[in-house]
Amino acid sequence: MSPLPLSSPMRCAMNSFTKNPNKYFLAVILVLLCVTGFQTYLLSQKSDSANPFKSDISGEQRNDDFSSENSIRPWDPFADFRKMQEQMDHFFDKDFPALDNALPGLKNFPFDSSLSNTMGMKDEDGKFIFELKIPNLNRTNLDVSVEGQSLKVTGDLEQKNESNKNDKFFESRQSQHFERYLTLPAPVKAESLKVSHNDNSLMISIEKKFS
Repeated sequence: MSPLPLSSPMRCAMNSFTKNPNKYFLAVILVLLCVTGFQTYLLSQKSDSANPFKSDISGEQRNDDFSSENSIRPWDPFADFRKMQEQMDHFFDKDFPALDNALPGLKNFPFDSSLSNTMGMKDEDGKFIFELKIPNLNRTNLDVSVEGQSLKVTGDLEQKNESNKNDKFFESRQSQHFERYLTLPAPVKAESLKVSHNDNSLMISIEKKFS
């Protein structure tokens, strides 16, 4: 059986391909790269829209919902950092297991919940009384001040971790800083601010300002 005759356009294309094969291979590669790049872009857009942890993290935390009396609200300023720490620990355990024996203090440096606390507020005898539960309060350097219509509470907690493994002594120090702003329900006298503590309870009282 004799081969089918080629049309003129096909014959020209075959002749051109025979003379310049590299040009056609380059064109095919460029098309594949464009398709791959477009697919990667679509996947990245889908990943960003489905990521529930993508958020803006600021250096200070404000809470403006303290209008109700005798309210108790949990607060954990290091929740996002602990999630990040868990991901880092998983990364080191999976890809760098030797670091656990060589540098145990590097991985065991957690943002623990020692600064997580609950807060209560009372309005009595012409003043506001706040009570904050802060574990390890005796090892926390606290500062309380009034800024406009807000009560600012800052603290620094220093922890020292020691370990002795395989006749090797390791020591690491951890410092945590937090800030909290409590919106005051009414104007107050800044000069009447009083702070006291008992065990792990921080007591703050401040007189109202009557016009």
